[in-house]
Amino acid sequence: MRFRCPALVAVVAAGALAARVAAAGTGAPAMPEGVEASAVGPGAIALRWQAPSDPADVVRWEVRRDGELWALATAPGARDEGLAPGTLYCYRVLAHGAAGNTSDPSLSACATTPPAAPDALAARALAETEVLLSWSPPAEESGVASYELVREGRVVAGTASLAAAERRLRAFTTYCWTVRSVDAAGQRSPPSPPVCLKTPDLTPPTAPAALAAQPTSDRAVELTWAPASDAGGVARYEIFRDGEPVAETAEPGATQAGLGVGERHCWTVRARDAAGNLSPPSAPACAATPDLTPPARPEGLAVAALSASSLAVSWAAAQDDVGVVGYELVREGAPPQAVAGTEAEASGLAAATRHCFSVRALDAAGHRSEPSATACAVTAVAGAPDAPRRLRAEGSSPRAVRLAWEPSARPGVVYRVYWDEGRGIGSTRQTSFTAAGLRPGERHCYRVAAVDEDGRESPRTLDACASSMPAASHAQR
Repeated sequence: MRFRCPALVAVVAAGALAARVAAAGTGAPAMPEGVEASAVGPGAIALRWQAPSDPADVVRWEVRRDGELWALATAPGARDEGLAPGTLYCYRVLAHGAAGNTSDPSLSACATTPPAAPDALAARALAETEVLLSWSPPAEESGVASYELVREGRVVAGTASLAAAERRLRAFTTYCWTVRSVDAAGQRSPPSPPVCLKTPDLTPPTAPAALAAQPTSDRAVELTWAPASDAGGVARYEIFRDGEPVAETAEPGATQAGLGVGERHCWTVRARDAAGNLSPPSAPACAATPDLTPPARPEGLAVAALSASSLAVSWAAAQDDVGVVGYELVREGAPPQAVAGTEAEASGLAAATRHCFSVRALDAAGHRSEPSATACAVTAVAGAPDAPRRLRAEGSSPRAVRLAWEPSARPGVVYRVYWDEGRGIGSTRQTSFTAAGLRPGERHCYRVAAVDEDGRESPRTLDACASSMPAASHAQR
C-alpha cells in the first residue's frame, strides 16, 4: 500500500505550477510530464510521456539515459534496445521549443531489463519416470531471483537453485524442456535452448498368457495367446518351437506352417518391448499335426508255394508321409492277418489248392491303404519236398552274383538254381550258390527249388533279383 501526504502533494503541485509559469514567462517549453519507463523484452525498454497541450510549443524531445544524451525524438515516445539484461536504466526527457529554448528535465523514470537466460541446460534420467535437469547461471547474472523449468509451454518446476527434477513421467517417452530466469519483479528471461531426453524403459513386458496350439491341417498349427502388457507397449512377440526361435510377429497370434505330418511340437512365446526388454516365456502349448493321408497301396505282391500246406507271400514296402507300421494280408475266406514286415507265410492249407492274396498297409493313425493287386499260387502236391525259404541275391563282383537261402525242411535234398525264364544254371547241396561268368552290371532274377532223392522237385522260391557289380565299383573296393 502506498501513502501520500496531502501537504507534500500540494507543495509539489505548487512547484510544478510555478515552473510552468516561469517557463511561460521565458518562452521555454514546459517540463515534460508523465514520463514512464517499462521493460518490454530482452534488452529493451519503452519510454512514453505526455504530449503538450499545444504541440506547436515543442519541436523535439531530448532523452537522456543515466545523465547522458541518448536520443532525440519528434514524438512523445521512444524504445531503447540492445541493453544489458538485468540492469537498471533511468531516463529524463527535455522539450526543445522552436526558439531554441529547452525545458527543465522531467522527473526520472527508471526500469530494469529482464534477466538473461540460463546456460548449458542438461537432462539426465534418474529412473524410468524421473529426470533431473541442471543448468548454469546466465553470464550476466544481475537480478536473477529464481528459475522456472518449462515443458510443453507449462511451468513444471520453480527453484532458486541450478537444478530441478520432474517426476511422474512416462517411460520410454521423449520430453523437451527449457529454463528461464526470473528477477525479483517477476520479469522472465527468454527461454534457454531446449534439451530433449527419452526416458528409459527398464521394465520388461508381462509374459503372454493363455497360449494355445491348434492344428489346422496335417502340416500347420495355429497359435493364439492373450496380449502381454507393457508401459511403453509391446513391439513384437518372439515364438519358440521346442526351445528354438522360429518366428516373430507384432500380433498376438501366428500360424506355424511347413511342419511334418504327425509331428508333435511344443511352443512358447515371449514379448519384447521397443526398448528391447524381453518378457518371461509363456507357459508352453503342445500339439501334434494329424496324419490325414493313408499309405500308398503296396506294390510287387508275389506268392509262391512253400509246401503242400503253405504259401510264401512277399511285397515291396509301401510309402507313407509318416511311416507304415504294419500290413494286413488278406486271403479270400479268411480273416486278415497282421504282418509287421513285407513277408508272410500262409499255412494250414490243403495240398494242390489255389489261393489268392492282397495286402494293405497301415499307418500309426490307423489309416489303411487301398488293397494291392491280387496275386495267386497253388500249394505243392502231397509228398513233394518243402521249398527253400527267403532267397537273397547280391552282386559279389563284376562277374558274379551270390545267392543264399534257408534250407528246405526235407533233409538230403539237392538245390537246383534257375534264372529268368526258368533256365537252370546249376545245382548244389549247400544253401548258397554263385552265379559266375556274368558281365559287369548284368542283371537276372533267380529262383531255387529243392529236389529229393526220388527226383521230386519242390515249388520254386519267390524271385530274388540282383546285378553283378559294375567294374568301377569293384576296382574301388
